Amino acid sequence: MEELRNRLKEERKKMRLNQTAFGSLGGVVLATQSDYELGKSYPDARYLAAIATAGADVSYILTGVRTGVP
Repeated sequence: MEELRNRLKEERKKMRLNQTAFGSLGGVVLATQSDYELGKSYPDARYLAAIATAGADVSYILTGVRTGVP
């Protein structure tokens, strides 16, 4: 699951958001977002759906394969 946490962080940075702002998109607080990126816990479907709605490439986060979005 190390890859997932790294891709999550990469996607957050690609969107030019800090952990607080990105976590807020997913409905979580800074500590939870930090835990996701450290691999201490893992995001649930609600979080993933919320960040996808905000423009994150969840397919990439989960599989490492980007969609057709630049």
